[in-house]
Amino acid sequence: MMAYEGQIAGVGDSQPGKALTNMVIRAMQSASAKEIEERRGEIVAALADVGELEFVNGGGTGSIELTAAEWTVTEIAAGSGFYAPVRFDRYRAFKLRPAAIFALPVTRASGISATEVTEAQQFLPAARSDRLRIGERVYFRDLRAGELCERFDRLFLVTGATIRDEVPTYRGEGKTFL
Repeated sequence: MMAYEGQIAGVGDSQPGKALTNMVIRAMQSASAKEIEERRGEIVAALADVGELEFVNGGGTGSIELTAAEWTVTEIAAGSGFYAPVRFDRYRAFKLRPAAIFALPVTRASGISATEVTEAQQFLPAARSDRLRIGERVYFRDLRAGELCERFDRLFLVTGATIRDEVPTYRGEGKTFL
């Protein structure tokens, strides 16, 4: 059995300058976690009449600590956490070390420099961009882990300055979705 608690795992609860919003999010997540634990327990119990479940998967990077406490869960999903995209910078329960970046060349410079990023352009603040030249690389962390593997056909696995391996993206198929 597999489950994903997007209302917990996908919503950061530590937004800067939003104390009231963070409090409401935490209350929602706490209530939701209790309800999910009850529902998942009922489902596992009902399925036990049919046969024994080998795996009961739950969670997501943003809800590891809550899902791990459930008695029915045998494994936890946390794929995006391995990349540590920007969206996980706003969680109170954990701090991740960024593990994936991408670089794009500066494509124009007219007061504010820009580079092509996914469906829109990512503009750099003038204070940072006034020294950039056309063609220079700018390094980014993706907001979400999935888009990185949709936009590039391969990833380079790097340690320090050494490329250790090259792997195809989008579930090993080497495809891109531009």
